[in-house]
Amino acid sequence: MKLKLIQSDSADPGNNLTFFSGLTRFRAAIALTFWTILGAVLRLIHLDSKPPWTDEFATLLYSRGDDYSGIPINEVVTAEALLEPLKGYPVHGVWEAANLLINQDNHPPLYFMGVNLWQRFFPLDEGGYISIYSVRLLSVIFGVLGIFGIYWVAKQVFRSEVTAQLSAALLAMSPFGIYLAQEARHYTLIICWAIASFRFCFYAIQLLMEKRRLSYRFVLGWIVFNCVGLLIHYFFLLTLLGQAIALLWLIRKSDLLVTKSQWLRLGLVGLGMSIFGLVWLTQVLPDSYGSTMTDWIRFDYQDWSDWISPVFQWAIALITMVILLPLQVPFIPTILVAGSLMIVMSIRLIKLWWRGINLQTKHLDMQPNIFFLSRFVVAIGGLFALVTYGFGIDITRGARYSFVYFSAVVLLLAAGLSPFWQQENVNFFGIQKLFKIFPKSGSQRSPSSLLSAFAAV
Repeated sequence: MKLKLIQSDSADPGNNLTFFSGLTRFRAAIALTFWTILGAVLRLIHLDSKPPWTDEFATLLYSRGDDYSGIPINEVVTAEALLEPLKGYPVHGVWEAANLLINQDNHPPLYFMGVNLWQRFFPLDEGGYISIYSVRLLSVIFGVLGIFGIYWVAKQVFRSEVTAQLSAALLAMSPFGIYLAQEARHYTLIICWAIASFRFCFYAIQLLMEKRRLSYRFVLGWIVFNCVGLLIHYFFLLTLLGQAIALLWLIRKSDLLVTKSQWLRLGLVGLGMSIFGLVWLTQVLPDSYGSTMTDWIRFDYQDWSDWISPVFQWAIALITMVILLPLQVPFIPTILVAGSLMIVMSIRLIKLWWRGINLQTKHLDMQPNIFFLSRFVVAIGGLFALVTYGFGIDITRGARYSFVYFSAVVLLLAAGLSPFWQQENVNFFGIQKLFKIFPKSGSQRSPSSLLSAFAAV
């Protein structure tokens, strides 16, 4: 069935919050501030309670422009000898760190260059070592910025204060987002970049629908932005490929007639990215690029479980973006109960979301963006399957790699749940009183109605 993309003058009655009064804007700002503070607190709790693991240690080491050559091998190593490279402030600068990353590691250099500068602003710990808390704090900051980012994108795209607030709340409380923010790694930064990249896509869709030309300034900015994203994490390429597939899918399945000029500008974006990738691969990366560091995600073909485990791993990553109960405990009954509850809650949530999405897609102005996001997630699933089963690299083993579609899942989930804020308030232990700060054009409808709908599914 084809989508019929028509500009509609009639807005969704629950989403007509574009023109706020001063008081309404103030309440919306209070709500966003609440989600931001909540997200920050959840990410800061016990931030330095666990020791750095292997990848965090590598991040600290490489960001200083050092490698493992100074650490003894084939012998028992004391903790002092192992941590010796992390003593004091970095001796090498950002360009030495970048050169080391390019020649000796599998990661792009941009985030590590930032960490090289960042750790110089904080005092050393008692032993004279770089503080792991300070480097994790940088990840927390990007994680909190992502809450603002997802709110802004949802507000611009869906024209709905409800959906924007829900997006911010979901990202603030996401177990997956909190987990990534509490590690000294580059994942929260690239999540912020992925969120912003969707704004480029949605703006391009808007221009295509309105038969307007994509300006060369916009095209150039889009190319530069995408290139910077690849310098943060190479897997950002999967996000870009998924967006390209979803955009072409939208054009193919709709009545959207793209002009030659628009096709040319879209082609320039792809061409610019291709040229950058070709130059980076042939002129920057060494011929010996690649190492045994990724052997742990090599796909094994030993028995039948190797073929189905990626499916479950991908599903678990999806679930933990919203729900996570204690599973890593030594008490088996707790694991069974928690796992069962997560499955039941996930099924109910999916059914509720499906009802909401069907309601949302009845509004013509919501159809293209929801179609794009849903096809993006489908495309990413296909790309993960291709990389895992086709190239023999099981990227589902690293749940953190799900950052490539995390923001799209949040936006889709918020869009699907937001219609239930339009129901009449239902007394749910008085919880609706906590949400009186929401505007009165629909987003004042309390989460109790959503919880009641959730229980009724």
